[in-house]
Amino acid sequence: MGDFVRYLHSDFLKIKRRSILLIHILVPIVGIAFFIILDIFHQTPGSGSTAGGVLGGVAVAFPTLIGVACSMAAEQESEAGNFQFLLTFRSKLIPFFSMAAMLLILGLGSALLTSFGFEALFAAVRHQTPYGPDYYFWGTLLVYSSNIFIYIFHLFLSLRFNKAVSIGIGIVESMLSGLLITGLGDGIWVLIPCAWGLRFLKIFEYGGTEPIGYGLNAGIVCCCIGTVLMCLFSCIWFSRWEGKKAEE
Repeated sequence: MGDFVRYLHSDFLKIKRRSILLIHILVPIVGIAFFIILDIFHQTPGSGSTAGGVLGGVAVAFPTLIGVACSMAAEQESEAGNFQFLLTFRSKLIPFFSMAAMLLILGLGSALLTSFGFEALFAAVRHQTPYGPDYYFWGTLLVYSSNIFIYIFHLFLSLRFNKAVSIGIGIVESMLSGLLITGLGDGIWVLIPCAWGLRFLKIFEYGGTEPIGYGLNAGIVCCCIGTVLMCLFSCIWFSRWEGKKAEE
């Protein structure tokens, strides 16, 4: 545990002045500004529809942000010594867990900054809060936890292939996330990881009512099992990885 904490601390020191940290701050700020402006020009400003939509925006944007963040983290390690810091540690899995933990912490912080930052600014502008802090907190945790699979998946993609693959797949996942919330996703969304976040959020908002709540139990099982299997696969793969990756 001590080695992991020290390595995690060093990972955060390495990104102190890097763009990967900046993007986790700028994206929430841009997102907050976008939804506030959207509410200002809404037909019924302050009605709460925009306030509720911010977490949906987070759920849709998450896969793209994950793809970008994971590719930047992998690229940083490649530039620092062709992954030698990852591969030469006495326990190969500690650097991998540390990088994954760093990305997960950054993602959680970015998501919470977006939701609570929007709530605070919305309250300041409209002098009301259609949704309380509990909604933003639990809604954010729900969306975030549903995307842990995608974090591990994109970390694998970024280390094994290249940034174009990770970012490209992230963009496609974001588009699929928005598409599968419609009737097209009924019955199949439980098998598609990028659909979990937005589907669970909508079920959370509407209290599991039909038809949006269809497949909730199956979705939870698939999300939990899929996340565990992806973590196991990544650990096995990384323990055998020698630093080779596909060229761009």
